[in-house]
Amino acid sequence: MKAARILMTIGVGFAVATLTFCVVLMRQGDDPAVWYLGMLVSGVVLAVIGLSERSPNLAPFAGAAFLILAGVLGLWSVGFPALVGGWLVLGGAASRVSHQRLADDRLRMTAHRPA
Repeated sequence: MKAARILMTIGVGFAVATLTFCVVLMRQGDDPAVWYLGMLVSGVVLAVIGLSERSPNLAPFAGAAFLILAGVLGLWSVGFPALVGGWLVLGGAASRVSHQRLADDRLRMTAHRPA
């Protein structure tokens, strides 16, 4: 479980770095597309929500999907860190879900054990 959170946190860091780079580009006079910035912000927000222990399982997967899509669409300019971040968030989310299911299965097995 801890490794999943570490992966997701590093992934969020990569995505925030991409977002920060886009803001720097805006300050220098370049105009990144609004929909691209919206996709990055949505991915970061959903991934951060997914870091919570009590978050729904869908949030980090949706965040990873936004980040991977933003990474692929912006691959020739600023997208590579978003792509890496999206894959890390996806890996952490999948690991967390598999650990939760394993724990649920173990709990069910001990609950049905005859005395």
